[in-house]
Amino acid sequence: EWVTGIAWERFLSVQAHNPWECMHLSVNVGPLHQGESREIRGKIYLFKGTKEKLLVRYWQDFGGH
Repeated sequence: EWVTGIAWERFLSVQAHNPWECMHLSVNVGPLHQGESREIRGKIYLFKGTKEKLLVRYWQDFGGH
């Protein structure tokens, strides 16, 4: 009944660890020189719906299909 997702505009991979029900994202922030910084846009989704509706919202937020 509920769906959750985590998205970043620059990422390398996503990994979920069942049965612990946690999610890890490898975000691409580099390479950066010493003292340099970068902003990366991300979003956490949590709503009543389906994984298909989550994908639609992701595409609306980050571009795509």
